[in-house]
Amino acid sequence: MIRHDIPVLTSIASINKYRWGTLCALSFASLASAQSAEPTTTPPSSMLLEEVVVRGYRIDASTSATGIVTDILDTPISITAMTDQFLKDTGSTQIMDAIGSLTGVTGQSNSGETGTNFGVRGYAITPQVDGFNTLSTAAGLGSSIGVERIEVIKGPSAVFNGNVPPGGIINIIYKKPSFTPKTYLEAGIGSWDYKSGELFSTGPLFSDKLAYLINAYYKDADGWVDWTGSEEKTIIAGLAYAPTDAIRLNLNYRRIDSDLRASTLPVSHQGFMGSGTPWFVPLDAWVDAVYGPNEPPQTITIPEYLPGGERYNVMGPQNLNETDVEIASLDFTIKVNDHIEVRNGFMYNTYSWKPLSLIQSGAKVIGADGRSSIFSSFLTGEVAETGWENKLEAAFTFDTGPVSHAMLVGYNDQYREADRMRVFIGPPAMNGAGQMWDYFTDGPRMLRDEFNARLAVNPVPDILQEDYGHTRTHAYYIAEQMSAFDERLRLLVGGRYTETKQSGNRVSDTTPQVGLVFKPFSPDSRFADTSIFVNYSESFTPSGLLQPGTDDVVPPAQGVGKEIGIKTAWFGGKVASTISVFQDDLENIATPDYSDQGQNGSIVSYHLGGKGRTEGAEAEVVWTPSAALQISANYTYLPTAEYIDYPGVPQQIGLRFPSTPKEQWNLTGRYQFEEGALSGLYLGAWIHGQSETRGVMAGDWKYDIHIPSLVQADAFLGYTFFGKLDARLNVKNVTDRDGYVMNNAFQPNPPRSVYLMLNYSL
Repeated sequence: MIRHDIPVLTSIASINKYRWGTLCALSFASLASAQSAEPTTTPPSSMLLEEVVVRGYRIDASTSATGIVTDILDTPISITAMTDQFLKDTGSTQIMDAIGSLTGVTGQSNSGETGTNFGVRGYAITPQVDGFNTLSTAAGLGSSIGVERIEVIKGPSAVFNGNVPPGGIINIIYKKPSFTPKTYLEAGIGSWDYKSGELFSTGPLFSDKLAYLINAYYKDADGWVDWTGSEEKTIIAGLAYAPTDAIRLNLNYRRIDSDLRASTLPVSHQGFMGSGTPWFVPLDAWVDAVYGPNEPPQTITIPEYLPGGERYNVMGPQNLNETDVEIASLDFTIKVNDHIEVRNGFMYNTYSWKPLSLIQSGAKVIGADGRSSIFSSFLTGEVAETGWENKLEAAFTFDTGPVSHAMLVGYNDQYREADRMRVFIGPPAMNGAGQMWDYFTDGPRMLRDEFNARLAVNPVPDILQEDYGHTRTHAYYIAEQMSAFDERLRLLVGGRYTETKQSGNRVSDTTPQVGLVFKPFSPDSRFADTSIFVNYSESFTPSGLLQPGTDDVVPPAQGVGKEIGIKTAWFGGKVASTISVFQDDLENIATPDYSDQGQNGSIVSYHLGGKGRTEGAEAEVVWTPSAALQISANYTYLPTAEYIDYPGVPQQIGLRFPSTPKEQWNLTGRYQFEEGALSGLYLGAWIHGQSETRGVMAGDWKYDIHIPSLVQADAFLGYTFFGKLDARLNVKNVTDRDGYVMNNAFQPNPPRSVYLMLNYSL
């Protein structure tokens, strides 16, 4: 439940795992000494049924960090959040559009229309939904429609959030039925033939004990690049039943149908371009002869080599990727008495991806003057997965003398099944003269025509697998939060035992977590809401991989996270800030040997014992002096984000993780006029900056794709007429910056774009 105080292609893929470790220290000197106080205890109020208050761009509590509603100031963990008001204000219809506004978080395929390839502190992660783990390839979850808020928990946090990388986890929390009526219609138009429509309605149904939610959304838009665009249809429905204040049942359903027409850019070696190399010479052989065996065969994306300029799409007009995602969830919460609450949640998730796109021919380019692209074939078919997860949790509150306790005990049962994979791979592309396809002279590919011809000759899939993967995970966890001295000292201690079975093989581990919060100032001080925190946590991340040609499961990775920092919630929370330094290590990484695959055409095998590390600092502050003014700023400094050991492929050692800039910052402001002739007018802007970073092509040393540093600004202006009709104008890329999209090396940045949204409240 949420209360508002202020109106506010993927490929079938390679799986990369990262690891790291080192301890950063931070000392706080000359803090004013705290006044002594008599030990008191304050029993917590309801936790599982308690509301999280959203105030514009900020939240004061979190459900993701400790499993129960806990004030951010009182958690020994770095937490950052994005609210639905920020998503609305910035016109971010995709989560990827705005994810870079959070400290330490990047979009690893940030074209604004692709999937959930996110990273936290350099680690690739798949977001959770309402605290549940989603399917690894659930790209359709990129839509921001129906999202209430997004909470990002930093560090391994394995006790509460399962098998996650040490960087952290993103939890996407959707709106649920409310007993406070709210209904609106929204329509939008904009650049690149953008058009959208949305219906949202929630409120009591028949009585004050039953509430409903319905959210329907449609979007159709072209892309800036030729023959790109997206179409999305989303339906969300929910029911909430609350026969008493102590009982709550929520039933929710979401379906997202997304059709994406994407693009990419040719990748080659700079020296190979214009070298006069004869036809049919593999790029690997050319690089080895000219530079030696240690020179990366493919190094840079060169948009200038696209015929027709930046907007040209080598994939042609027939490319299409269809994604269907369904999520159904049921959760039941009961407050047994003032000290015991029980919650059971269940989620069912299905995913289907039907691609029609070009694929890469290993690590080779064939052609004269480098003008033939590396793409020599096409791929189509279907990949589908299903899964479910159940969480049973109990929260207990009690006192032992001067110490208050809040304990969470839980059991998690999770099942994943890769239902089918049917893949058709076309032959190398040839032109009418019997030569390899050349995009400079032969034009774009007609993928659908090629697929139909392939199907007529041979309708049998090149890859056909039914029920090819089953994974079952059981976990038991317990966490204790203890507070004393008027809640100025808090201790979090917990542990989680996890067992995962795949293909008859079993792996298990126990991961501890401990954290301490100390408020150095007396309750009477103006700085009373200041806390110093420190934490240590571990993670256990099963690889989900098998060694090729065997039934041997690749061992899991082990993560360790350490962090120390300071938080504030001064002036009644109007100045909320967090500053921290951290080190997150990942060990025993299963490192894929892409080099062997590229040179010998073999299936990717895995070496063990890889190590990775990230370390740095984050700082953010949200200032909300009133409902009218909101300002937020943050800065991420990540000097270390690299492999420190990579068995089998030494070229990867020291290589920076992809889509992980060394520096990243954001500045956001919003002001609403509340009185006078301008009453109802609001305006604001979001400025994002980041340093140079690497591209995301498989995270392999062969692809040294660089994305230059950038600063991009978006702005919005709106007016509310008669308290009913809200008209908002969004201008993206205000300065008309050219170059690359944030964190995406494969699509040029759109020029300045304008969108008009009309929202009418019924």
